[in-house]
Amino acid sequence: MPHPQPLGRDDAVLARLAQIPALVRAHELLACQLRASAMAEWQFAYDDLTPAERQQAVALAADWGWYDLAVTAATSLHIFYDYSLLYPQPYASSIAAAAHAAQLPVNLIYSVMRQESLYRADVVSSAGARGLMQLVLSTARPTAKALKLPTPHAADLFNPQLNSTLGAEHLHQLLDKADGQLPLALAAYNAGITAASRWLPTARIAPDVWVENIPYNETRSYVQRILWHTVVYGWLRSDGQAQDTTSWLAPIHAPGAAQARNERD
Repeated sequence: MPHPQPLGRDDAVLARLAQIPALVRAHELLACQLRASAMAEWQFAYDDLTPAERQQAVALAADWGWYDLAVTAATSLHIFYDYSLLYPQPYASSIAAAAHAAQLPVNLIYSVMRQESLYRADVVSSAGARGLMQLVLSTARPTAKALKLPTPHAADLFNPQLNSTLGAEHLHQLLDKADGQLPLALAAYNAGITAASRWLPTARIAPDVWVENIPYNETRSYVQRILWHTVVYGWLRSDGQAQDTTSWLAPIHAPGAAQARNERD
């Protein structure tokens, strides 16, 4: 169970900050999807704020739906335990529909989205991955075909509903290939199924040992962080109930190994 320490909101300070000219401009530029200019205005104002005002500015960014900035600014201020602030739930209807269609928990889709894009529907990676769930066309197109959806173009992947639908289905397919082993499926989502298959153990192995031995630093951290994100989202979405992670404790094995043993027996 996470132990939250909510950031205290000061409505009077928030109202005053929202009237600072540079922040007014930042808000309007953000609404026009001119993020670079909005960020420049934000930084100009933020640099002149007191430490206490900066904390309130983080809450202001979250109120505006500028979630990636709110999370990164909070982290820079060592705000680590205001989970409602750090784990927002935007695009709720799209994420719920995508999770339902893929038969996956909403918590898991949000967790992957947080790690992949930090809630930015317009982001493009250096590898050409796009949108909330960071999909490349070579993954999005066969996934769309499997769902009997029109063939997507690059710009289509900036649509939150389509992107989350395809991303959730892709993760569902990876889970099927991984015999339902979430750490293995997450590793495949990040590094590709070919790389993840190379890391399969020859014998069953404790999941924490397997994760710690993932040779790609990025993928190892990716799997660990998303598992934690699912705990926090589960906690937030269940009115603070402790989360059961028993399913994580199953030993990692090569997919199909259990079936092969049963057939031999």
